[in-house]
Amino acid sequence: MIRDHWGIENQLHWCLDVAFAEDDCRVRMSHAAENLSRLRRIGLNLLKQEKSAKRAWPANDS
Repeated sequence: MIRDHWGIENQLHWCLDVAFAEDDCRVRMSHAAENLSRLRRIGLNLLKQEKSAKRAWPANDS
C-alpha cells in the first residue's frame, strides 16, 4: 500500500517536472510557491483532459 502511494506521488511530481520544469523553479517568497504549485496542478489537469491534440503523455491518466 505504501509503495503504491509513493508510486503515485512520484509519477505526479515527474509529470509536473516534465511539463513545467517544477524542479528548476526558485520562487520562495510569501505564498508564491504554493500559488504556483496550484496553478501547475490545474494546468496539468487541463493537459490531461485535452483529447484533440496528439501528444506524448502517459496513457494512464488517473
